[in-house]
This record gives sequence, structure tokens and C-alpha cells, in this order.
Amino acid sequence: MTAPTHIAFSLFCGKVIGADKAGLAYISIGSLLPDIDHPESLIGRIFFFISYPINKRFGHRREVHSIWPWVLLFLLGIIWHPLLYIGIGAVSHIFIDCLTVSGVPLLLPLSHKVFVIFSRKWRVKTGSIREFFLLFILIVLVGGASYSPLNAIRVLTGDYRMALRQYMEKGDLLCYLEGTIRMKTGEIKRGSFLIVGTEGNYGMAIFDGDRLFH
Repeated sequence: MTAPTHIAFSLFCGKVIGADKAGLAYISIGSLLPDIDHPESLIGRIFFFISYPINKRFGHRREVHSIWPWVLLFLLGIIWHPLLYIGIGAVSHIFIDCLTVSGVPLLLPLSHKVFVIFSRKWRVKTGSIREFFLLFILIVLVGGASYSPLNAIRVLTGDYRMALRQYMEKGDLLCYLEGTIRMKTGEIKRGSFLIVGTEGNYGMAIFDGDRLFH
């Protein structure tokens, strides 16, 4: 796949999991990384001094396209969170490359088996009309990702992360969270709560007029 398709698919994945703007940026960067083994790719042309030696040593879609280097990124993401997003982007790259005609040897060097998705007649040739059609679909999906089934589940289950993401993206000085909140004591409160601010990437502080809740 070409760089625009990889970026579009990674952004869709990021939108679905509720990544913020910074997370989406890291995910899109990660979506280009596996192609560092191809000197003619977007990232390969930028970092040609890295790409050429890697390509000479491993070739294209070999060890750098296996799952193992990016699993390591996931583990390092426990220490530094941006690496987790970069790893997600890289994995999205490898996954969508499994849609191509040649597929991807996911388990190198443990196994040389090539993994593909769908039968050969449904696979996508890089740079073909079929890929441009796929890119168009992904762009539409990225635009509508806020209405994805996952977000619908979050609404039904009372997951506040969707509201947190919207608040962080808009950056409004005065914003309220409307809905129902279940306290640790079991008490249920319903109403409009002033958002005081965020607590890291996953927390929110709200005020109901009498008490501050985390």
C-alpha cells in the first residue's frame, strides 16, 4: 500500500480507539515506519541513509514487516505512552499490507509463512485503481469514525471517554458534562456537571455545584 492509504487506515484505527490529537499524530507516524525497509517509500526517501542499509540487509516486506519489532514497541509503550500509539500505527500498516497481492510474513524469522486476507481476486495491488478506491472509503470512514459502532457502545455503557476526547479536542474554556454518574458509594446522580479539567489522558474532574468528583 502507498503512504496515504496507510495513514488513512491508521487514523481510522486511532479514531475508533478514541485517541486524542497527539495520539493520532503518533499513530500516523507509526503507520509509515515499517516501510523504512523500502528506499522508494515516503519515509524511505526522507531517511534514505537508514532505508538503504536496511533494504540491503533485509529486503522489503521481510523482517521489518514482521510483528515482533512492533510488539517490542507495545511493551516500551508501558514506560513511554507515545510508543504505544506508534506501535498501533505500525501494526495497522502490517495488517492492511495483508490485503495486498504479496501479503506479509508476519512471524519472521520464526516462520516464512505469508499471511494474506481474502482470496487473490479480492486483494489489492499497490498503486492500483482498487487501492485508490480503498483510500476513498477509508477517508470517508475517518470522517465518520465519531459515529462508529464502538462509540455507540460507549454511549450505551456510559463510557465517558468519548466526552473526554471531545472536550480535549475542542478546548472550550467553559464546558459541561451531561449524563448520569454512579458514585463509589452506589449513589446515582444525574445532571449537568462543570468540567474543571482533565487528569492525564484518561481522567476528568467535574463539579456539581457542591462537590468535586474525579
